[in-house]
Amino acid sequence: MIFKSKTGLTFTISFIVWCILTVGLIVGSFVVSNVWLAIVAGLLLLFFFYFIKLMRTKTFYEFAESYLFIKSGRYEQKIAYIDIIGVSRIKSMLMVPTTSSFMRLQIKHKNQRGMEDVVHLSPVNENEFISLLESKRPA
Repeated sequence: MIFKSKTGLTFTISFIVWCILTVGLIVGSFVVSNVWLAIVAGLLLLFFFYFIKLMRTKTFYEFAESYLFIKSGRYEQKIAYIDIIGVSRIKSMLMVPTTSSFMRLQIKHKNQRGMEDVVHLSPVNENEFISLLESKRPA
């Protein structure tokens, strides 16, 4: 089963602010007659739109047979169900504030080196996600 990531208010606000600043930079560059500044600002805007498209369309969490597959843009991670220590709900703007919501799930797990690690997720339907994850974890 695949769960998409939710997008919160922080994403929307940062998107609007970035667009206003970049358009202002482009307009300002024409006022001072600096073509290179306009080109750089335009390229920044195109890069940002590509980044947003990548994060919005390619962020999901998939329940495989023996592991949870996490995909966010170019980032991929597999966490075996047996390595999951616990799941909790947290409120945080510190982790990826431009692409997720304030409310997140924190999954504590063992990494490849056997040390405890944490991953933060924002699935669309948290309750269903947690119940499915708990049913996949060994007792």
